Amino acid sequence: DDAYLQRLEKRLHFVCRNEFRATIEKMTVFTSARVILLKFKESTAATELIQAWNTKISVSDLLSNENHQHPKKIVAHFWDGVTDYTSNVEDEKEEEQRRQDDFGAWLETSQEEL
Repeated sequence: DDAYLQRLEKRLHFVCRNEFRATIEKMTVFTSARVILLKFKESTAATELIQAWNTKISVSDLLSNENHQHPKKIVAHFWDGVTDYTSNVEDEKEEEQRRQDDFGAWLETSQEEL
C-alpha cells in the first residue's frame, strides 16, 4: 500500500540520518519485488548499515509506532549491479509454472509413446 511505503521511506531517511549519520542520495522502491535500493553519499555508510540491519533491524523496528504481528526481517546487501528488480515477480512465478506444466506434459507424451 502506498501510504505504508511512504511511511517506510520517511522512516528510512530518518533512521539513516539520525542513527547512522548517513545521507541517502537516492532511494528507489521496487514494490513488486519488495526491494528498496538505497544509494548513499558516503560509501562507508552502506557497509555499516548492512552490518547493522542484517543483525537486528526488522521493518517493525523501523516503524516502531505500528503494530506488526509478524515482523519482517530486513535483509541488506550490496546490489550486484545485474539483478533487475523491475520485472514483475508474479509474472516470473506464472512463467515458471507454465514451463513446469509444459515439461510435465512433454514427459507424459514421451512415456505414452514408449
